[in-house]
Amino acid sequence: MPMSPDIGLQNLLILKQPEITMRRIILFFCFLSILALACSLPASAPQPEPTADNRLLETLVATKLTAAVAAGTPSPLPPDPIGQATPQPPVTSTFSVVYTSSGNLWLRRENLPAAQLTSSGQDENPTLSSDGQVVAFTRNGQLYAVNADGSNERQLASQAYLDSFKTADVARVSLRKFAFIPGTHSLLFDIIGLGDGYPFTYYDLHRVDADKPAPSRILAENKGGGAWSFSPDGNWLAISAADTIRLMRPDGSDYQVLFKFKLVSTYSEWFYFPQVIWMRDASGLYTVIPASAALDNPQEPSRFYFIPLKGDPAKLAEFVAAPVWISMPQLAPDGTKIAYMRPAGNALELHIVDASTADRVFANAPADSFGLLGWNPNAKDFTYFSGSTNSAWLARLDSPPAPLVDTPEITSLRWLDDRRFIFISRGELRLREIGKPSSTLAADVSEYDVIVLK
Repeated sequence: MPMSPDIGLQNLLILKQPEITMRRIILFFCFLSILALACSLPASAPQPEPTADNRLLETLVATKLTAAVAAGTPSPLPPDPIGQATPQPPVTSTFSVVYTSSGNLWLRRENLPAAQLTSSGQDENPTLSSDGQVVAFTRNGQLYAVNADGSNERQLASQAYLDSFKTADVARVSLRKFAFIPGTHSLLFDIIGLGDGYPFTYYDLHRVDADKPAPSRILAENKGGGAWSFSPDGNWLAISAADTIRLMRPDGSDYQVLFKFKLVSTYSEWFYFPQVIWMRDASGLYTVIPASAALDNPQEPSRFYFIPLKGDPAKLAEFVAAPVWISMPQLAPDGTKIAYMRPAGNALELHIVDASTADRVFANAPADSFGLLGWNPNAKDFTYFSGSTNSAWLARLDSPPAPLVDTPEITSLRWLDDRRFIFISRGELRLREIGKPSSTLAADVSEYDVIVLK
């Protein structure tokens, strides 16, 4: 809701995750992307409440006292074995999940049976509007929508529309990724060209209203970027490109380059697009820019920034991290901390660095068996795999880790709130609350999207 290699046709960020077999915290970072929406699409979980660190950081940045950020050290997190006897408030939100099974779309609302929405056998990449009333999806590379009750299936962007942007070396144009604008039934999407060589990414931007389909291009070629992030109020879109972070309104107005940085070399065919975390009041955002040439200069630091919409950026911390093709740094959902891997001989260290520049090591282990998976919405707990890509753990600084799931395999993890998450295990779509057994929501599931309704 989720940064990352540009691999074109995929729309969701998929995290391959592991079997629970190891007691030692030995580790390696496995991070497979499908743009979008992870590194690129808005997260479905609600934003966490501001923390003391967050309020301190806002004060420092507002007064431009960047140097003062280094002065404070946060209090350690209290011991709290994750998933154990700590009383928890009752769950007050419900979810809707749409998923693909045998090329057809199904919708399940919490505590209700699933309902089939489509029957073409060719449907992929289901995406729910923020109110849960419309599902967008792809069929044969084209964009469609259907209402959440299965009615009014319609085409939003036809092959003829997509091919109207073909260039001489492109045989066919297809969607690259798409996302609903929060609070609306309108979508943004961009396109790729398919030919004999590598897919050609246009890095443009299109908009279409799912209620009154009439697609139009709102950003020309190379004006867009590889990942998007909507502000919490839905009034702004941050666009991460290979060397800039750009800003615009969802209708394409007020377009501007907000922040420039040196391109992060991947020594390969894909680009790194920075992760962006918005402040709750949409007055600015956080990002991390990795080393630009990690092979040429292994000691070049990554840099943690706060970027206000008005005013100068503030550099909050620097740290030496593993190259992005080994592990990508991940910002916490409140933007005040980063989890990252640091090389240590033939091993990797998992570090957490915060806006006060306090940098703590969680574990050191062989580089071929450890990987960071992401953050819990509470911005305190984080997940990683240990020993294999099928062994997932939930951890917190100053507390022992606990197994994340009770199944032999986990992929496509999505948090619903601080305690509950959905994932796929061997084709089953499952729901788990921390500390309780998981339950099956559906079988024969290849992909899904979920939203939380208060």
